[in-house]
Amino acid sequence: MLSVVLYGRNDSHGYNLHKRAAISFNCMAEVLDDPDDELIFVDYNTPNDLPTFPEAIADTLTERCRRLLRILRIRPDVHEAFRGRTHLVALESVSRNTAIRRANPANRWILSTNTDMVFVPRDGMPSLSGMVAALPDGFYGLPRFDVPQALWESVDRSAPKAIIERFRLWGRRFHLNEVVHGNSLIRFDGPGDFQLMTRDDIAAIHGFHEGMVRGWHVDSNLCKRMTLLRGEIRSAENWMLGYHCDHSRQATLANQSAKIENDPDLYVFNVETPYIPEQADSWGLPDTPVEEIRLTGAHVARCAAALEQALVPMTSDRYEADYLPERYNDLAYPPEHALPYIADHLTTLPLDADLGYFGGCVRTFTLFRRCCAALGFTGRILIDESMKSWLMPDPDHDGPVAMAPADDIVEKAAALFFEFGLDDIPPFDERAVSPLLDGIRSLEERRRIVGQQRLLSVGEAGLSRLGAVHAAFRGIVRRMRRPDCLPQARTKKFFAINAVNNIFEYSFAENINLTWPPFTTRLRHGYLRPEWRSVTTHPDWVDLQAFLAGELKRGRPVEFWEVQMLLDDARHVCGRDRPEAVEPWRFSEPLAALLRWPLLPERAGLSPERIAVAVSWVERHRLAARLRPRVTVPRREASPAAAPSVSKLCGTEDWEDPDWFSLVGDYASGNTILRHSVSTNSHFKRSRGVWERVQALWAMESLGVLHFAATAAVVTPAVDGLYAYLSLFARHVDVIPAGGARADEGWLGKPRFFARDKIGFHDGPGAATLTERMWDAVFFTQSSLFRDGPAGTAGTLAALDRHVRIGGGAAASVEVVLNGGRHRPWLSPDEVDAIRDLLERHTGWRCAGAFDWSISDNTLDRTARNGTAETRRPHLVVDSGGVLHTVGVLALRKEAETADSGWERLANALTGL
Repeated sequence: MLSVVLYGRNDSHGYNLHKRAAISFNCMAEVLDDPDDELIFVDYNTPNDLPTFPEAIADTLTERCRRLLRILRIRPDVHEAFRGRTHLVALESVSRNTAIRRANPANRWILSTNTDMVFVPRDGMPSLSGMVAALPDGFYGLPRFDVPQALWESVDRSAPKAIIERFRLWGRRFHLNEVVHGNSLIRFDGPGDFQLMTRDDIAAIHGFHEGMVRGWHVDSNLCKRMTLLRGEIRSAENWMLGYHCDHSRQATLANQSAKIENDPDLYVFNVETPYIPEQADSWGLPDTPVEEIRLTGAHVARCAAALEQALVPMTSDRYEADYLPERYNDLAYPPEHALPYIADHLTTLPLDADLGYFGGCVRTFTLFRRCCAALGFTGRILIDESMKSWLMPDPDHDGPVAMAPADDIVEKAAALFFEFGLDDIPPFDERAVSPLLDGIRSLEERRRIVGQQRLLSVGEAGLSRLGAVHAAFRGIVRRMRRPDCLPQARTKKFFAINAVNNIFEYSFAENINLTWPPFTTRLRHGYLRPEWRSVTTHPDWVDLQAFLAGELKRGRPVEFWEVQMLLDDARHVCGRDRPEAVEPWRFSEPLAALLRWPLLPERAGLSPERIAVAVSWVERHRLAARLRPRVTVPRREASPAAAPSVSKLCGTEDWEDPDWFSLVGDYASGNTILRHSVSTNSHFKRSRGVWERVQALWAMESLGVLHFAATAAVVTPAVDGLYAYLSLFARHVDVIPAGGARADEGWLGKPRFFARDKIGFHDGPGAATLTERMWDAVFFTQSSLFRDGPAGTAGTLAALDRHVRIGGGAAASVEVVLNGGRHRPWLSPDEVDAIRDLLERHTGWRCAGAFDWSISDNTLDRTARNGTAETRRPHLVVDSGGVLHTVGVLALRKEAETADSGWERLANALTGL
């Protein structure tokens, strides 16, 4: 007979929402007595972390109410389509239309109302259902009588019959019954609390107006349109009384003074037709799958039921754990203990959702799968293809598990789980670390060393698994911070299992806005931070940190410890009587920026006169001022307007690009077992070695050839951390020596995360072991492509070309002379340009954009003299006996195969350079 339509979300819309809603739900159910009657609550945009609103208060609802109640859940990802057009978190029209479209087709009537109404049948009227059964077709309203909060708060929410009678009594006894008439378009004030119509009528006029996304007047719009359709608004007051549980003590979004509303002229007074043709086929989300939840059967207790199926009982009385600094990096934990806390979050996710899972512990994954199945999940558990070998050792029991590259997982999964554990962690003997602690008094440093050794003790295979999970996490974070992915990131939750009191917790906290449950849960969870990383600040210097960021055109505040170094430099320079007494590297653009800070005299205790002298010294004696007259390449401004070019010279300003900088964080810390250092962003720690590898990675990512399913080769004359880094997420990495002996595996002996089984070492570009290899990307590190001069370039490329797929790329580092002339083994800009031109003329390789030959003064300030202690400090430019040179990266893309004759012509042409 009747479908009652309600909407809301699990939030705190007004004081004591849960009680007035329970009163309303229970009392509405009490006056519905037709077998087809139903209460439809549309739960709109409740965060995926939470249950729907009715689920949260289910224990306060009567059995009758739970039986009649249908919950339609509209998830946050659906709201994303509207979010840019509204300040509201719940859209009334979309919600009500969704319910109407899915209402019981056997019901002739639709009642649109709210979860703070109590309907009291007049004497002689048995129920709301009985009332509508006797009504002729039409559109009906009802006066609203407000019940003060102190009154409705005094009733027992689980006794609807008593509440109905109490409200009936109070209405007359306390003089509450006042009919407030509105204008002729709405008839009664507050029309949205009772709008009764036939199902056919509301469908004929295309539902509530979904263009009204700014709040208010949705009900008035319906009144106007129904009046145009039916000619009048009839009153149901002869059969029913409507009482509203007032909640105006505390302002809500709807009734605060600075409210935002839909235009009443556009949506009410000037409406001339009942129909909305622009939404005739789209009202009520007809093509969007909408979950339906019932509060009957086993649904409410399904978490406990699922755990009953997934877990066997404990064999002991309790577990024991230590949450202490000296247990840092202890990865041992009981997966059975963690599962209930994981299941707690699974219960609120869509049952048809795909879930992304990256983990190292088979037992945890097995329990996770069992729990998902017991909860009724029909979606897939997506795991990275590289992890199948340990997560799915039995191929006959795949179940709902599917393999996919991490790039696909992040697209398809509703939530992402990263588990940092192992099945067999050997006992750690702290006595074995004692020799490493000799002479170290700092308790913090001793704990750091013990924690590092504890992690190393899991062995190479364990580090490989943990590194793969960590690399997947960092890679996904980087991808989701791209502007085109950020909208999706707002609704995709990250979970870290066992990232507690270890380096993985630090990495997770750096990138995710975390909720910090107790240690015992072994969980950290939250949503992606839109910014690239947190910055260490100090309350006494936060204003200086922000000032320096503005002066240096940085996209993030300057790290506190960098501020400390600059303050030390300022005091050092101001304390000298002549500039020659100051080491040249101290004169820098960051120091000049600090000296411009108006509060420096007061806060650092330096006299304005000495500061003025220091400013003049920086201007005249910084390395850039001395070297710029000798440099023949163009000057580059310190703050680039666009992202770095894929082919360019080394530049300190590249650290300011957020995408590029994220790769720095990944490369510098993604494969180390040490706690991540904040030094990556510091002017003083920017080095040519890091720049070379990160720029090469940046170039290949920009060309779209470096991804989780990629295969790569690293051509290197010496040990290099790049291949260890690539092994963590690329499908396979081949390491090829650039002349001389087989590539050294020594780098893999360092305390790093890497996947040895994904790294292949070969004897040279023509090695027989390379016969079947095909690559998406090739990296030439340490000028390996040009180490034998221009003439040797053709031979190296020709030998490797057959292994590179069409569309693949190459990133080659090259040492470039900055002050003119030809100085072997380095190349001049003219020689590099000539090589680029000849490659395009004779081969199927093309240069990826123009080469950016500019270099900034800030980069020149970071020059070190070859053969001196200066080269042991991080630097970007080298002065070798008067020859200035720095590293650049040349990016190439393979667009076609090259005939042997092409390589011969290239070799001949390069010989002449």
